[in-house]
Amino acid sequence: NISVLVVEDSGGTIVRTPPSRPEDNRFIKKSDIYMDRRGGVALKAELDYIGNYSFSEKKELSHLDKDETKAYITDLLSGGDKKFTVRKYQISNLENREKPLGINLEATRNRPSDTINEIIYLEFDPFESMTSYESLNLKERTAPINLSYPLSKEQSITIKWDSLLILDSIVVPADDSAIYDFGEMRCRFQKASDSVTAYISRSYKDYLLPAEKFAEFAAFRDKLRAISNKFIKFYRKMK
Repeated sequence: NISVLVVEDSGGTIVRTPPSRPEDNRFIKKSDIYMDRRGGVALKAELDYIGNYSFSEKKELSHLDKDETKAYITDLLSGGDKKFTVRKYQISNLENREKPLGINLEATRNRPSDTINEIIYLEFDPFESMTSYESLNLKERTAPINLSYPLSKEQSITIKWDSLLILDSIVVPADDSAIYDFGEMRCRFQKASDSVTAYISRSYKDYLLPAEKFAEFAAFRDKLRAISNKFIKFYRKMK
């Protein structure tokens, strides 16, 4: 979506490149969470950055030393080092301009999930969910919001637990979705006998979000916040 000079035998011509699509710029997160019988959480995650996402993250990471890199990766997690300790991480394709950036990490929560009246309240999304532009104060803003480029974020989170944790039932949040001209979000849950999987996605179709869309955008991000503030409830079987 930029102007470029195309040089041919007959001379040069200014043309505009095709705009990106959300599926061209993807951030894919696949997480496996293991919860012990006391509510302690261990996390393994695979992150893949595709398209402009990959380019911007590589640019950011390439200037960091070892300690700064670990701090950067820790801050990808909700609450950063206040809530999580990163035990191990690996970055792939950082120096390769053609291949997508990949980050694998292993982490543990610093304290167990809250348990109240034999109910374990698990925060199921381990990653920081709201971006800087999704947290803007829109009250008196008139300038469009720069979204940088169309993008898609896709996340799957599979939770398993200790077999010694005897449960009476598991309650997951209700599925939810929102579709607007500028983008959409979806959240759904799937329960199995020994696991729960959450699927969360959102996408933006445009480069800029005009002021006349702010009311819809406020409702959109309220849904995003609501999802990030919800819990999966594990009801222990009463003795």
